[in-house]
Amino acid sequence: MDPDPVSGGGTPRDRRWWHQPAWLAGEALLVFVIVFSALGGPARHWRVPLHYSEDALEYLMQAKGTLQDGWWWSHPRIGAPGTFEQLSYPSNTNVDQALVWVARWFTRDPGLAVNMTWLVMVALSSVIATGGFRLVGLSPPFAFLGGVLFALVPYALSRNIQHFSLAIYLVPIPCAAALVIAARDARMTRRTRGWLAAGCVLVSLNYVYYAFFAAFVLLVAMAMAAVRDWRSRALRDGALLLTIIIIVTAVNLAPSLRAWAVAGKPLVIPAKTAGESDTYGLKIRQLLSPVPDHPLAIFARLATLERRAAFPIETENTTSRLGLVGSLGFVGLMATLVLPGVRRTFRDRELVASAAGLTLALVLLATVGGLGSFFSLLVSPEIRAYDRVCPFLAFFALVAVGLLLDQTRPRERLWQAVVVSGVLVIGVWDQIGAAAPLNQEYAAIRAEQASVNAFVQTLEARLPAGAMVFQLPLTTYLNDAGEGRLQTYDEIKPYLASRTLHWSYPALDNAVVRWQHAVARLPPRAMAQALRDAGFAAVAIDRKGYADDGQALIGALTPAGQPAPVLADSPDDVALDLAHVAASPEGVARLPAWTGAFGPVSTGLPACTFAVTAHIDSVGPLKAPVSGPLTVERASTYAIRGWAIDDAHQALAGDVDLVVDGQPEGMFYGVNRPDIATRAGQPGYRYSGVLAVVPTARLRTGPHRLDLRVVAADRSCASDAATLTVIVPPVV
Repeated sequence: MDPDPVSGGGTPRDRRWWHQPAWLAGEALLVFVIVFSALGGPARHWRVPLHYSEDALEYLMQAKGTLQDGWWWSHPRIGAPGTFEQLSYPSNTNVDQALVWVARWFTRDPGLAVNMTWLVMVALSSVIATGGFRLVGLSPPFAFLGGVLFALVPYALSRNIQHFSLAIYLVPIPCAAALVIAARDARMTRRTRGWLAAGCVLVSLNYVYYAFFAAFVLLVAMAMAAVRDWRSRALRDGALLLTIIIIVTAVNLAPSLRAWAVAGKPLVIPAKTAGESDTYGLKIRQLLSPVPDHPLAIFARLATLERRAAFPIETENTTSRLGLVGSLGFVGLMATLVLPGVRRTFRDRELVASAAGLTLALVLLATVGGLGSFFSLLVSPEIRAYDRVCPFLAFFALVAVGLLLDQTRPRERLWQAVVVSGVLVIGVWDQIGAAAPLNQEYAAIRAEQASVNAFVQTLEARLPAGAMVFQLPLTTYLNDAGEGRLQTYDEIKPYLASRTLHWSYPALDNAVVRWQHAVARLPPRAMAQALRDAGFAAVAIDRKGYADDGQALIGALTPAGQPAPVLADSPDDVALDLAHVAASPEGVARLPAWTGAFGPVSTGLPACTFAVTAHIDSVGPLKAPVSGPLTVERASTYAIRGWAIDDAHQALAGDVDLVVDGQPEGMFYGVNRPDIATRAGQPGYRYSGVLAVVPTARLRTGPHRLDLRVVAADRSCASDAATLTVIVPPVV
């Protein structure tokens, strides 16, 4: 009896085999143990995050919000003097965070919770993929083989918690649905349709990338089904699942869009561009390349040659690898498209043809310069990292492998066991090396985390609960390029170790970001006074962000003839008591007090009698001319970008306002502009960039005057230093 592809069929005995919970639990446990053991097993301290830098810190922060405050939307212990509303940055991985929320029943430690949740996700990937392979017709042993290898695909192990939101455990659901729609004439059973619909809901409630790719493969599958029979029930099934994905994705993003409508989109969220679809595009070479430091000499040699070749645009796409078994499946699928004889070697030719067609469509979408570039150019650049289709390709590739092996003596259980065991051992041995860097970094991460934890514990013992701590050097979240030895997002680390304090980093609210930057531009003693006035209790200095390890700043804040008022100290960090630092009110009076809002700052200031310099670089996607008006495109918002400095004081400006048709409004000053620093030969000009977003209602049809009003470094005066006339064309 052949398997029923749409009801999870097989013989009655097969169905009993698959539906026994012990088998499901056993498979999940096997995968969990494989990864757990590869990462050190019980000898590893699992409170130490698997990764402790860059994007992993964002996900640890998000998880800490879920663990400490009940959900990830709002973090009252960061973003001081305000709060950090993470909902305004729409990552919206609600299913992932639901799993973290379950973990809070057992631990409130973000490192342990995220590590364990990720391991559970890997185990779930295997079980769900096995179910998907059974759904499309593979027999249980080969579905099991494919499930384990899918869970351990190098893409998933390489991303780990560094890209926590890209865990692949839900990907098999839309992949299996697409294959059923594309390859099968038989109707889905009501139960199958219900399970797939529920799975598509979960995909859509998570990070938007996999929902986008799921919608794409369903569209392609529907087109393939329509060519076969445009009256097919499969088309209606596909339309149902596609509609679910679109509606639920919109629902998932709606809270963030509402937050933008109420409070405005945070200016610090960097704009994405269509060109980045090539920067983060898929490369076939990377799909087929072995993992770095492979144990097999010939594969290790290939990886070395690849590194030495220094191919261009090698970004996160370098982790999009299928592994040996998946690569063979991918090549086999591509071969069926050009070599008809290859397709005839498969018993289920229609299924393999559908898998090959879906694979080709994904490659055409995702490859550098592919169809995704047109989507980014014509529709939205928000989807840019097309290399993330890798797990979809892995599923279809493993379908091909399973189909080929499944037809070899299919009824001889001993032979099946030999084949499955052999391929499983080879596949796991080949792929598990993708997790090796997590072991190489472990000792350094553990030592650094211990140092940060000790520093924070000492500080919390000396400050009251809820005390605010201002972190220096000031870096801008989501535009954080690091500072000296301080790496991107490093200033999240104290919050991860903290239970009671309120930290300044990261900040997302426009008013908070503007206020923080205005304060940080003050001379050290005036800054200390402004922070005192705003209610801060301490300033934490990360020595890695300064060429002199922060000694000049510490000296400036130390009262004459007295020791530095140190609250806590470590090799990398020092915290000073703001109640006892050297402070001066000079210049502070000109800084607006923190009231929860931070609007125009130039109102009432006299015109400067000395030179200040500014320039508007662009309005929306259009570069501003040196002289003359700029006719802009119609848009819902206009991003105004430029830069400003105080020439007279050879320093950054005190602040900058955007003036629209004579009406001043606040804008963000402090964007990273290394080009201005290099051009002027002044390293201090690095953060001289300005950014504002003007809604279309402010720029209606006709001409408008834009000015950058630059506040002097000492905040004593302000002058318009850049003027541009923009013309908004009428609606055609």
